[in-house]
Amino acid sequence: MSTSPVAEYRETEADLAARARTLKRNLIKIGIAAVVAAWGFVSAGWTGGTLFTLVLVVLTSVVLFMNYLVSLNMPSLVALVDSGGLKLRTRRGTIQDIVWPDVRYIDALDETEQKRHLIFFVSFNKSDGGHECLPLPLQSMPKPISECFVETIEHYRPNLYASWQDQLSQWSSLGRHE
Repeated sequence: MSTSPVAEYRETEADLAARARTLKRNLIKIGIAAVVAAWGFVSAGWTGGTLFTLVLVVLTSVVLFMNYLVSLNMPSLVALVDSGGLKLRTRRGTIQDIVWPDVRYIDALDETEQKRHLIFFVSFNKSDGGHECLPLPLQSMPKPISECFVETIEHYRPNLYASWQDQLSQWSSLGRHE
């Protein structure tokens, strides 16, 4: 009995902890910058340039803090390929489930250098009628796992190394629409 190939990559607890540490360090750096900017703002007599700097540092701190909060609830699954399609983690920390018929193309080939991209880009139709493109971060995976991903994708998408334009044309010719 033949089984359908599957490739899965999950971050380890150590990976998740390292990401949280990096975000915490960045928050501390921004906090220090905010204090320095506030001190410069007060000591320089409230000039517009230091006000702008202070506002910029505070806004950056808020964004980094939001990223930190998202990372606390980030799923360990980074990517999965199976007979149903792909599951990819988005930058927002959600899992995007993409069925094969919705995959418009996978940009895997650097046409100018005729070699494989380190990051594949998956273009797919969304349920709202639009389309989106998400990265499949092969470069962040251990080499044996990234090779397994490529082989598994090739099993389900034999035209993986065709140009994205050719894949899109073939996808459209199957009666699918953008």
